[in-house]
Order: sequence, then structure tokens, then C-alpha cells
Amino acid sequence: MTVWNIGIACASVALLGILSHGSIAYADMRIELFSVANLHASEDAGRIVAAIEHTRLGPPEDPWQEELLAASKGSFKSAFTSPVGELVGMATVKATEGDVFIANWETGGGGHGIRGFWAWDTPEHNWFVLQCDPAEFASAARAEGFLSEVLRFAFTPSTRLQLKYAPGETFLHGDGVIYARHRGGEYFVHGFRSGENAYLLVQVGKAPFMYHYPEGGAYVRERFPPLKALIEGWTKTRLLDEIDRTWQTRGPGMYNNARDRILLAAATTHGLNGADVKRLILSQKAPDAEALELRTSAVMRALLATHQVDRNREAIEEITLELGRRSEVGPGPVASILRSLESVEADYTDLALKCLKSCIYSDGPLSYLAKRGNTEETYSIVKAATVSRLADGMQRSALKAIRDRFDQAKNVR
Repeated sequence: MTVWNIGIACASVALLGILSHGSIAYADMRIELFSVANLHASEDAGRIVAAIEHTRLGPPEDPWQEELLAASKGSFKSAFTSPVGELVGMATVKATEGDVFIANWETGGGGHGIRGFWAWDTPEHNWFVLQCDPAEFASAARAEGFLSEVLRFAFTPSTRLQLKYAPGETFLHGDGVIYARHRGGEYFVHGFRSGENAYLLVQVGKAPFMYHYPEGGAYVRERFPPLKALIEGWTKTRLLDEIDRTWQTRGPGMYNNARDRILLAAATTHGLNGADVKRLILSQKAPDAEALELRTSAVMRALLATHQVDRNREAIEEITLELGRRSEVGPGPVASILRSLESVEADYTDLALKCLKSCIYSDGPLSYLAKRGNTEETYSIVKAATVSRLADGMQRSALKAIRDRFDQAKNVR
């Protein structure tokens, strides 16, 4: 076994709350390479290479395709050190993964034995395909030297890859987890020889590259035409029915809300009432607490963006108190609702105080009251509230913020 580390300078990126905008000095990549007698072929890798070799390519047909092409090329630059050259052509295809586009670029120089670049860009993953000189993988030492030169991790501060090398037709196989796999943090490597070429395929979950993609370009199955254009003229009922189907399919798309956001934005143009809001959040059994929190957050953002929060006040209060009584959903959904209410003009202090008294978790109401509470009565109720030891700090912070606020109001008078 060979173990090696690479430090690579990288830029300011955003990664879905895992990384926030900021400067990351170095990405540390730990690769463990094991030599084995043989490796099994990957059906997906073989299918993808066969498709890119036999699909007729042409120029992008419209601005939308140009946007996705630029996003895919930007993702390539985040994943590899070798420069990408001029576009050879692209195509769109229907596949089991959803609407896929294929792109082929010339090499941009830099050597490394690379003969061509392809992207098999799916809604949930980027497959990067490098056509290479087989000599680059003639031995485990040559393979690790090649990988050390071409792999770049400009989207994560650290990762660990476990790879196996074999001298046969399939020469490389392995994977790693950049961060939460279920959120799109997968990293898969596969290499095989075919005739006079060797193909290195690197599959990365879409999440690290989201900042490259336009709305509807990632985690949305319908991309050609884009979903936003496809649903023009749909009724509210049809849109809500489609949102109901999100939780029926497991995978990273369920946790990234890109498709839900587009459908919700369209639904709000018809006006959402209390029954609609309850249906979106309460009517289905959520796959898990994380999915419910993400759905709740998406619904609240849609209501905020279209100024439909106050008209649904009664339903929002019922949903908040109902979720607050369910220990299995955790603190996230209630906290998401109350965080959203912090920014509206109307006062939801009464709801926050009710939740502080009856909800299992106090994070959400304490956060709201720290931002909006402004009376001595509110201060007294918060002070008398019984909270968990983990929430002691939040309670003290809320009390200080409330007291500072009403003291300031007294001084003004």
C-alpha cells in the first residue's frame, strides 16, 4: 500500500453550508493506493464511455445550453489541474439519470499524457472522463504519479480516497467521501484500458459545484427543456402533486431542494392558502428529519419571497406547534420557521412564547425572541422558562438581547 498527501492551493468557494464563502489556504488530499491482482469493470463507466464515443456532437443550441456548458467546464477546472482547451462539441441525451449533456473539449496543453476531456453531466453527478496514454498507468507508481499531478480539490478542505490498482484491463477503482454522501458528497474513481487508450473516470456529486450552475441546472432531472419552461401553464394542483413526489425518490436531489424551489416558486404565483401550506409540510411522512427541515425551509422562503406569510399566519402557527410536539423531527423544522418569521414585519412573539412553553426543543423560539422580543413581560416569561442544559446559553443570550432592547426603548422615551 502506498499513502501520499497533496497540498493544493485553492480559491474562495461555497459548499451548501458545509463550506461558507471564504479563502481556504490548502486542500489536503490523502490517497491510499493498494495493489491487487485484478479489478471488476464498472458497468456505468463502460456505458458512459460507449455513449460519448458514439454520440454526434455539435455546438450549443441556445443560451441555456451555453450556461450549462460553462458550468460543466468550470467544474472541470475545480477538479483537475490540466487546462481545458477549446470545445469540440456537445449533445444532450435522455438517460436513466435524467437529462444528461455530453461535452468534449480539446486538451489545453500541460502534458500529463491526456488526449481528451469529456463531461457526462447528469442532474446529480459530474462524470469527468479523461482519455489518456495507457503508459501513464503502466504501473502503480506511474498511476499514483499521474493522479498526484492532475487531481485538484479546490472545493473541499480535505478528503480521503481509497484506490486499488491492478495491471489488467480495469486498472483503477476506488472512492472517497468529500462530506455527507447523501447530500452529494460522493467521489468515485475508475480506470480501464480500451484499445490504444486508457480512460480515467472521476464521478463527483454535484454539491461541490453548485456555485457554477444556474438555477435548474443541478439536482433537477428535467433540464432540456429546463423545468421552469416545462411547467409554464401548470395549475397549482398539478404543481403541488409534483412536489409531493419529491420524497418518493431517495437520493441527493431530495436533500438539495433545487427542484422543489422551482416548483414552489411557480405554485406561489397562484397564491398559497393555509391548506396548501399544511399539505406541503405536514401531509406526507418525511423520509427523515433533515428532509423535513429542508422542505420547511423551502416553503417558508417561497412564502417570504412572495409576501404570503401573514395571510397564512394561522396555518403557520398550527404547523409550528404541531412540529414542536414531535421529538422525532428534531429542532430543525421549527427553528427554520421561526428564523423565517424573524424577518417579517408582523410580530410573532406570541407564537414564539407558546412554542417556548410547549415545544420539545427551545432553539427556535429562543432565537426568535432574541431577535424580536422587546417587553418586560416577554423577558419574565423567557426567564421563567425551563429549557434543556444545551439551551442554557441561548436562554441567557435571549434575555440579554430582550433587556437591552426594552432598556433602549425606555431611554428613548
